[in-house]
Amino acid sequence: NYPLYNDHYGFMSYLNHSAAGLDFNGGIHLYTFQRENIESVIPNYTAPYYQDQSRKDEISVFGKASYEWSNFLLFADLQVRSVWLNLMPDQSYFEQPVQIPVRQWTFINPKVGITYTLNATDNVYASFGRSGREPTRSDILGSTQINTYNLAGTQNVGAVKPEYVNDVEAGVRIRREKLSGQLNVFYMQFENEITSTGQSAQGFITLRKNVASSYRRGVEASWNYRLGSSFGLAGDIAYMQSSVQQYTPEGSGQVYNDVQPVISPHWIVNATATYEGKGWQMGISPRYVSQSYLELTNQPELILPSFFIVDARAGVHFWKEHSLSLHVNNIFNKEYYTGGEPVNYNGNTVPGYFVQPPRNLYLMLTVKF
Repeated sequence: NYPLYNDHYGFMSYLNHSAAGLDFNGGIHLYTFQRENIESVIPNYTAPYYQDQSRKDEISVFGKASYEWSNFLLFADLQVRSVWLNLMPDQSYFEQPVQIPVRQWTFINPKVGITYTLNATDNVYASFGRSGREPTRSDILGSTQINTYNLAGTQNVGAVKPEYVNDVEAGVRIRREKLSGQLNVFYMQFENEITSTGQSAQGFITLRKNVASSYRRGVEASWNYRLGSSFGLAGDIAYMQSSVQQYTPEGSGQVYNDVQPVISPHWIVNATATYEGKGWQMGISPRYVSQSYLELTNQPELILPSFFIVDARAGVHFWKEHSLSLHVNNIFNKEYYTGGEPVNYNGNTVPGYFVQPPRNLYLMLTVKF
């Protein structure tokens, strides 16, 4: 049993100003998060075998501005964010008192972009942004505890580096009487990405580590089409290529080049078709996700299979705003998985999956007063 007791305190402020085509907003955010991690064996909650504390303090200052000039909209924003993380172990786990240095990071996250209006309904845009984020407590510990096995890595403030990403995007938006949509292309270049290795600790702590260089690039589109007042078709599709330039499993010395990150499918497709009558509606929603890898060495036998599932719903309106709807998920009763990891089975490494529900349904009653 792993109970957590968390206290969150924060302060948020905003300033908004508009004048002569210029819009500006900014503010200061303060935040502190205090965690007490207690581990005990059920039902003996009064005598925990492990207990530690951690504290995270954060301050961020941000400003956003946009300016309209002719057919152009120029925008920029900047966030400066400082974070302090203090990890305080259970001293009873060690023969002598141990100290862990307070980790401190400062991130400067800028973004700039431009939108050009083609006509009353269409525009094109482009943007560039850079952002950084700190490793989480789990990234640093690789466990729920600070113990003799991970103490040295926990005391080494550079063992897990912060992650940075440069993001370039461009696209077009259209809006017609019956059709609206957006097409977007992106390229994300990472520095020291904190990525999953495909392994876990204690069954639920995802193990992650830095990789020096990686990227994600692709194209995504979304649409909404109306045929008359009754029929609608909406959806989105994304194609993405992703790569970790170089990966060396812990302690192996073997180098893998240009591998695909864990659970990063090339294709994700969602669609929804709806039909509305007088006082009723129905819809069907197919979804497709292509296969991906469960671990960073990309072994062909350790994959997360592709899947195609269909959900459906039907509902009626009654007494003005009230409604009753039936939702049937996975109507073809497919066995499919959205996550997993390699596991040891009879001395062999095989794929282990988190199985999703078979066909299931629920009723939803909405009553408005």
